[in-house]
Amino acid sequence: MLSIGNCLNAQFSGMGGTSNSSSSTDEERPPKPKVKQFRGDVFRGLSIHADIGSPIISLLGGNTRSYELQVDVNLYRRIFPIFEVGYATAEKELISQINYNTRAPFFRVGVNYGLLKPFKDDETSRNVKSYPFVGVRYAFSPMWYNLENIVLDDEYWGTSEVLSFNNQFAYSGWIEVVGGVRVDLFKGLTMGWSVRLKTLLHTTAPDKSHVWYVLGYGKSSGMGFMFNYTIGYTFYSGKDTKETK
Repeated sequence: MLSIGNCLNAQFSGMGGTSNSSSSTDEERPPKPKVKQFRGDVFRGLSIHADIGSPIISLLGGNTRSYELQVDVNLYRRIFPIFEVGYATAEKELISQINYNTRAPFFRVGVNYGLLKPFKDDETSRNVKSYPFVGVRYAFSPMWYNLENIVLDDEYWGTSEVLSFNNQFAYSGWIEVVGGVRVDLFKGLTMGWSVRLKTLLHTTAPDKSHVWYVLGYGKSSGMGFMFNYTIGYTFYSGKDTKETK
């Protein structure tokens, strides 16, 4: 009987030892390394887009006209430095029949960050051609504006004088936070949607009220909001072109 008991104890002890060894092995196993997303070819393409949303809105009525182009570079299929240029006009009759009008270009420079990872968790490459993004811009407009038909009344003498301030210059700058989607429709034909929240940082005008409307930004009295709808073409790098075939 003693020999049988000793054998059973030995077996249970061996099983327990094996279990502890397996548990310690699992605990000592190193964590799975993160998949590197910024690797391979750096340059992956160039996109040229035109905003068609703003001209359509202008045709529906209003006091402003705006036209703009965008050029962005695809780096690692994740980072997209971007340059935007536009030209706009605005005209408005303000209080007391004061007329405000301006025509000038505006510029934006910044970067978009793609939210879709170019490599999956199993290390396989994802062909990123349609993606959501977030971004930031610094924008500015060197603008000339006119303030016309400013009536000054002299109550003491009972006279009035009409003044105009033409070709007044102001440099205005602002920052934008952007979010949107870029979609590849067919072999490089791409379109995009984006929304922008803007904050005016500075202007060289004596007061914000002197520049009622900052071209590329909007009304200077508060924060700006804009929706862009663009269409254009993307020139993919050779590698990405082969991946689409």
